[in-house]
Amino acid sequence: MKPVLVTVLLASIFCSPPAIAVEETEEIKVMRETCESGSFDACNNMGFEYSYGGLVEPDQEQAIFYYRKACDGGYALACSNLGGMYATGNGVEQDPNQALEFFHKACHGGESKECVNLGWIYAEGGSVVPDYTLAHEYFKKACDANDGDGCFGLGAMSMDGLGVEQNFIKGAEYLRKACENRSADGCGSLGEMYEIGGEIEKNLSQAIFYYAKACDVADAVSCNVLGTLHEEGQGVEQNTTLAGLYYRKACNMENLDGCNNLRLLYPEGDCPCFNSAEIMLVCPRPDSDATQIYEGQNGNRKLNCFSTRNYSPGSIMFDVYAANNDGNPAGCFVQSVQLEHFGSGGQGAPLSSESFAACSLILDEAANRLNLSILTN
Repeated sequence: MKPVLVTVLLASIFCSPPAIAVEETEEIKVMRETCESGSFDACNNMGFEYSYGGLVEPDQEQAIFYYRKACDGGYALACSNLGGMYATGNGVEQDPNQALEFFHKACHGGESKECVNLGWIYAEGGSVVPDYTLAHEYFKKACDANDGDGCFGLGAMSMDGLGVEQNFIKGAEYLRKACENRSADGCGSLGEMYEIGGEIEKNLSQAIFYYAKACDVADAVSCNVLGTLHEEGQGVEQNTTLAGLYYRKACNMENLDGCNNLRLLYPEGDCPCFNSAEIMLVCPRPDSDATQIYEGQNGNRKLNCFSTRNYSPGSIMFDVYAANNDGNPAGCFVQSVQLEHFGSGGQGAPLSSESFAACSLILDEAANRLNLSILTN
């Protein structure tokens, strides 16, 4: 941790916002005034806007000022954002000690993901001396808050006997809790354990169950393994259509094994992804944000676009699915598109109207990949 003097000096440097060189939009003016009136959520959003751009030009000095103001006010997410800037040297001189200080504030302020981050920092060392006791403490704090990745950390430590007695049964229990809380690592690890056997009894049905849960939360490796198990009929009835769906989903998450397996399964590129109710087992989704009907050689196809908030700071993830034009809101996973530095309002804010316009454009791009054309009246 830095000496107190350094922290005080840094606080005095950022006692007022840096000068603004360009005229502000009305939205930024309102956000700034809301921050100055005592809303630390608004201060954090100001930091976000200056960090990633959107409503303003990126300005890391301004970002640090507003993140610090929010963090000093007890807004844990802002402390997390500041820690990230010091950890990576984004807009400031890289300083692992300052980063660690802000990560601690974020964790103890309720940001469980920073408790997980601290768990791995103390488990692996690097910027600090490894301390398995502290690692276990932070993983447990996150897991107790139902953070699946914290439970996965506890499971990994139990499996490896790091700071605790090695216990595969207890480790598997932590992994189950991790999976229940949508940890891709937790679900995928359980799937692998049941597939291989050894520490726990081999059970391919259970392996498929957990791999499917991991695939559902975007674990590309698990999607590819599911494809192989369905293609070869291991633990499940052989089904090349489902295998193709899982390979495609893995491939569109940039998993090279998934792409190669898809090419081997359908060397002519003729993947029958649109004609089976089994599609619902792979990618059930709610009503889409944007829908367009396209023409294809084998009939009309409906493409659905779903936008996701908070995929990562400064970006929005769009998922595209395809289905028969039969009112089915789900369908075959086609691709994911992540737009960086997109949207406004900070992490957790509602999607801007521009995101839905982008969704429509992404549908056209996906249709082109599938050799479909816009349906004309």
